[in-house]
Amino acid sequence: MKLNSPHAFYLMGVMLQQGVGVKQDDRAAMSFFRRSADLGNRYGQHAAGEAIRDAFIRQGEPEKSRGFSIAVQMLECALGQDLAAAGHTLGLHFLIVENDTFRALEYFQRSASLGSNKSLFTLYRTFENGEYGVLKDPQRAACYYNLRKQLQADPEKRFPDIDRLCPLPPSPARTSTSGQPSPRVGLWHQVGNPSVMFRAA
Repeated sequence: MKLNSPHAFYLMGVMLQQGVGVKQDDRAAMSFFRRSADLGNRYGQHAAGEAIRDAFIRQGEPEKSRGFSIAVQMLECALGQDLAAAGHTLGLHFLIVENDTFRALEYFQRSASLGSNKSLFTLYRTFENGEYGVLKDPQRAACYYNLRKQLQADPEKRFPDIDRLCPLPPSPARTSTSGQPSPRVGLWHQVGNPSVMFRAA
């Protein structure tokens, strides 16, 4: 930690959380996880995201939504660094806490592409049994079952083409409010693809 190692801060957080070699202290553990996350450590981001989500789950609004927003951003940062466990956590969050099945399936899919056996099983079971408001789909379930067999044969296996192999069904049309300020007036272009644009009035 004296050398400002992000992973060292994460490991110290784990030791404090579990009481290994030090007195167990969840509050102190959280501060180490946050420090690790701020330094870009994906494990710290995952641990901090889960802890923030859990801290706000029983709060009233608008505190709960703000806490969830921060937690999701933390977990997405970890997933952006290819931490499959963060994608699975996000999937469970949207499935159980936010009750948004199709967004949950998207996170499970991303996690599965990184080799998460838990996410592959969740996707398989969801389509095999028709759970969480999703229609039964034996063909799609068989696809995820096949990927699980491949992963069991080779635990290092990844599925970057999972969207082609086992595409998710299209999500139903919906509207929502992001909670973010609207963009400034003007013509906006998509990053990396300036041909995609919209005008805000």
